[in-house]
Amino acid sequence: MERKKYIFALIVLIAMLCGCTVDKQCRVSYKVEMWALFQGDSLAADTTIAYYQRYDSITVQGVGNDSILYDNVKSVGTLVLQLRPDTTLTAYSLIYHGQTDTLYIRHNNTIRFVSLACGQMVLYTIEEVWSGSGWIDSVAILDPTLEVKGKDNIRIIAHE
Repeated sequence: MERKKYIFALIVLIAMLCGCTVDKQCRVSYKVEMWALFQGDSLAADTTIAYYQRYDSITVQGVGNDSILYDNVKSVGTLVLQLRPDTTLTAYSLIYHGQTDTLYIRHNNTIRFVSLACGQMVLYTIEEVWSGSGWIDSVAILDPTLEVKGKDNIRIIAHE
């Protein structure tokens, strides 16, 4: 009887170690994203406080692919975007009320080994950001290091 309990416990342990939960947990826990905050092109009455803007009807699509990340979304104040691990330049097309602009992000990619269960992940450092000649006035880097937990990495200043 004691041997059956031991074998059962060993089977349960192996099942837990080999299950899909670790893979799902790794993908969620080690997801690296870039956060882009919108700011209006004017300051509030107190000039030390920036005026943060929310935009309606924003569509965001990756340049060079068909994936639409935001499809006519209302009240957008922050975009959460992925950078490409296979190159050092990522571009997104941003459409606002029929006007299109392109957001360009030049970045360094660093591969970091996490664990045997999770494998590796790519960490990013933003080197430069700029936009095309559309509705975006300027883009600034707030925090160039993309980490696992989201924080504002770039600021997009646009026409109001």
